[in-house]
Amino acid sequence: MTPVSSPWSGTFLSSERATLEAVPGQHRVLGGWSGDLSGSESPTAVLMDGDKSIVATFTPEITFDDLTEGHWAIGPINERIDATS
Repeated sequence: MTPVSSPWSGTFLSSERATLEAVPGQHRVLGGWSGDLSGSESPTAVLMDGDKSIVATFTPEITFDDLTEGHWAIGPINERIDATS
């Protein structure tokens, strides 16, 4: 069974694997999973061996078009560092 919306709740058989897929909006990427799941793979599977609380975090997508001469990005685009200073 694969949840298709958020928030989602339901019942799984003990020891069943649930497949989770993070679907980012436009100009966003999966930053990672937190709670009872870690990493940044999507889709990914989680063993349902008890109650789970899982959060997908999305971050801005950075492309070369976002960068200007004399600048570079470290992390999200709003954390630019000016290389000319």
